[in-house]
Order: sequence, then C-alpha cells, then structure tokens
Amino acid sequence: MIPYMHPGEYLSEILTEMGISPQDLASQSGIPESRIMDILHQKARITPEDSARIGRVIGQSESLWFGMYQAYEKRMSLHLANPKAYTGDPDN
Repeated sequence: MIPYMHPGEYLSEILTEMGISPQDLASQSGIPESRIMDILHQKARITPEDSARIGRVIGQSESLWFGMYQAYEKRMSLHLANPKAYTGDPDN
C-alpha cells in the first residue's frame, strides 16, 4: 500500500476543478506536454522549475508543488525503509 498521494494526483484534481486541461497547462507554463502528463500520472518528479511554472499558471506559490513533492519523497522513503513501523509522521 502506498500511504500518500503523489502531488501529480492533487494537481490533476485542481486542474479539473479549474477547467484547465493538461495541454493548456503545458502551453501556458512552457513545460512540455509529455512532462505534464508524466507528472499527472505520477511518473515524473516535480522540479523547482516545474513548480514555479505551474504555480504561476494556477495562481499558487512557486515553491508549493516542489515542497509537496519533497514531502512525498520523504514519506515514501521512510515507508519503504520500514513499512510496518512507519506511522505516517514524516518526523518520526
């Protein structure tokens, strides 16, 4: 079981709520559409540059998506290191 959603899943939900297609996000952000799709399908990391570009398009902090991805990676590494003992607290 994966204990946390990849930020790409959240981004997909937000884009749907805002009526922004992945193609529109790619066009407006300058991020290649293939990379946007990889992020949305949890196949790609979110870099600081991706985060800044996405944030500008959807009106959020430029560091939000990178911060979410870093937290996701930390939680996943803790879970993978010891899945039975990991409580869900990234500071544990």
